[in-house]
Amino acid sequence: MRAQNLLLDGSHPGELLVELNRRDPKVFDVYRIDLASAASRLDTENPGDVVTWVADPRFVIRAGVAAHADGSRSLRVRNGPDDAWRDLTSWPDQESVQPLGFAPDGQSIYVATSVGGDVSRLVRIDATTGKEVETLAKDPRCDVGEPVIDPRTHRLQAVSFNYARKEWKVIDPAVKADFEALAGARRGDFTITSRDRADRRWVVSHTVDDGPLQYSLYDRKRGSSRRCS
Repeated sequence: MRAQNLLLDGSHPGELLVELNRRDPKVFDVYRIDLASAASRLDTENPGDVVTWVADPRFVIRAGVAAHADGSRSLRVRNGPDDAWRDLTSWPDQESVQPLGFAPDGQSIYVATSVGGDVSRLVRIDATTGKEVETLAKDPRCDVGEPVIDPRTHRLQAVSFNYARKEWKVIDPAVKADFEALAGARRGDFTITSRDRADRRWVVSHTVDDGPLQYSLYDRKRGSSRRCS
């Protein structure tokens, strides 16, 4: 048996979601694991073609990407754990669409998509109609990179673009000072790898061109970071 794609949620610290091929070696279902008792149960059964799962702010699997034999893919959604799945939108194999998470309202989804453009952009789509509600970030030079989403509120806070170097576009003003402090703390390109439950301290990695990956602990209240490795 294999495990992959661990999902965590700041509002549910006592459990996790993980994909396991326990039922069928060729298919990965989603299991919910209680961290105190180590008990696991089947949460969402894979019909056989889903390659990516997405949980909503209630930590319920509400979306998935299905891969088809002709190379095309579909974004499937459901209203709740007991409701039927439906295809929200589909795209051909030459396009890229990647769901990144549900917005705080649980009724829309953050998606990186290249449909209709030369490079991918970050948009929010309606989870009922599949239509784009708004474009959140884009750069005509390159594809959208990694998002930073608050694990407690599910608000999109920032997104990166990597043209010649990693560049951050801050979406949420609440973290603007943090990103400015991190940009000046050490040389190299930084990535936020984890946070404590109070969101006061962040573990940050820095990529440099003449050495190994370096880690630091950033204190948001003080606006300072301390090297860990």
